[in-house]
Amino acid sequence: MTRQPTTMPRKPPEDELRAIEALQSIHDRNGSANRVFADAMKDRLEKTWAESRGLKAAKSSHCIRRLLGRNCGNSRQKLCECIPPHVTNVSLWMKDGKPHCFVAQPNGLGMEAIDNLSKFCRERGLRFVVEAFPAFHAPMQSLFVVFERDTSARGFSGGIQAC
Repeated sequence: MTRQPTTMPRKPPEDELRAIEALQSIHDRNGSANRVFADAMKDRLEKTWAESRGLKAAKSSHCIRRLLGRNCGNSRQKLCECIPPHVTNVSLWMKDGKPHCFVAQPNGLGMEAIDNLSKFCRERGLRFVVEAFPAFHAPMQSLFVVFERDTSARGFSGGIQAC
């Protein structure tokens, strides 16, 4: 059986070629092309992602309990579990003025972290999905983990689309 090529490689337009060459040059000079790309794209990626879902960043507390209609439980006597275990770079996103999803953008997640996140969510009626895109905190360097209320009767059913 002979394999047929599916498509011919696309020749990038001149402006893309210049950008590619510039990033390659930066990488060859000091290895910081990822940081330069992240600096150039993070605000645009965040804006595009939020606008495409009708979301706005919360201006106050970034506590995951707000997804469940609760206030942050942090006090002088007790620390709140505002942030799920093993995650960093968090933000709470609102839709129509109400908490809609909680985003974390860690640099990696191992088996223990996934197990702990699953337990954390099951105990609180939440679900999560891990994706590579559109991580806007550090594009190409972090994962994109989205937490939502679990509205299914049997728990996480899969298939949530990053808010």
